[in-house]
Amino acid sequence: MAAGWGVVGLGIHAVGRMLPVLRRSRRARLIGVYSRRQDVTHDIAARCGVRGYETFDDVLRDPEIQVVYLATPHDVHAEQTLRCAAAGKHVLVEKPMALSVEDAAAMVRACAGAGVQLYVGFHLRFHPAHRQARAVVASGQIGDLVWAEARWLSFRDPDTGWRLDPHRSGGTLLTARGVHLIDLIRYVCGAEFRTISGMSDGLRPEQPADDLTAAIGTLSSGGVAHLVCSRLVPGAVNSLEIYGTHGTVVCRDTLGAEPGGTLTVCIGSEERAVSYGVCDAFGGEVDWVCEAVMGGGRPDPAGAGGEDGARVTAVTCGLVASVGSGRAVTPEDTP
Repeated sequence: MAAGWGVVGLGIHAVGRMLPVLRRSRRARLIGVYSRRQDVTHDIAARCGVRGYETFDDVLRDPEIQVVYLATPHDVHAEQTLRCAAAGKHVLVEKPMALSVEDAAAMVRACAGAGVQLYVGFHLRFHPAHRQARAVVASGQIGDLVWAEARWLSFRDPDTGWRLDPHRSGGTLLTARGVHLIDLIRYVCGAEFRTISGMSDGLRPEQPADDLTAAIGTLSSGGVAHLVCSRLVPGAVNSLEIYGTHGTVVCRDTLGAEPGGTLTVCIGSEERAVSYGVCDAFGGEVDWVCEAVMGGGRPDPAGAGGEDGARVTAVTCGLVASVGSGRAVTPEDTP
């Protein structure tokens, strides 16, 4: 049986990536769509052959919808998630799930209290290279974790519209790419950030948009992690690199909307490499959520739940606080 989905927010990502995934998935059934712009709602609904809702409440009242996908501005994620929970709807919310630790915690509590499931759109967990990298690290083959590095660099036009408002977006590159890198390091290393120190050309009141953001942090495993994201660098090779006392795991060109790339594992003098074609990570994410919702539990490999999103929110808020203060921050202490 397929899970019924309602899509709220019809921007570039939802229309260009998630709607095609939902329409072709055998485990999902797209029921309807909603945008505050009714002309957009009616156009997309007609093109997809689904219902176009007049209000957000209409989405929540539809009994055929089990899962609501929220692809809306970041500042309304918390309020919309709480309303979904009250209506008994499961939620897949785009990253970042919230702009404050308090809002993220409230989202987790509301969904748990209502008996519905909350997931966050960290699709890179569903790249097979990242799943295999996680398995290698967890097996202990590379020894104790020493250093983890993630970089996502490219050249693209600057953001526009609501993404330039820090009260609505929480940042530009940080909330578009940096949050993915934070979650990916957590996921593959099986560790949490204990401290975070951020550097950026933005994320300040006088310059909210960030075109280059980097951070270094200590991990609960005892290792150190470094991440960097930028829109100013053409031709970069993006990667996730994990270094241990006995070996290394390197994922190259495995980031993005339709990633492929390679996984290379070096243990002592032995090296093995795997190449991947284009990976449908969004499709894997949607199918996983459907299986979790319809099956009543979280199948393996694990996608990102609300608790994961809350941890990433804490690290992200800590990074922004560190940029402002010039000091390392403990994520647990960030409001």
